[in-house]
Amino acid sequence: MTIQDLQNNHPELHKQAFLAGSRSIKTRVKSKMVYADHFPDATADALKTIKSEIDFY
Repeated sequence: MTIQDLQNNHPELHKQAFLAGSRSIKTRVKSKMVYADHFPDATADALKTIKSEIDFY
């Protein structure tokens, strides 16, 4: 089953999965931003890693 199939055949499940993923990403980014003032390079690297994982999908 593709994402499009899931969206077409089970829109509520697709919505729940999408929102869960969005919340997870927001949580990860917020947890990294806590350290931005003290460790800017490490924070930037962590955010790039998160972005590359998102772009993978």
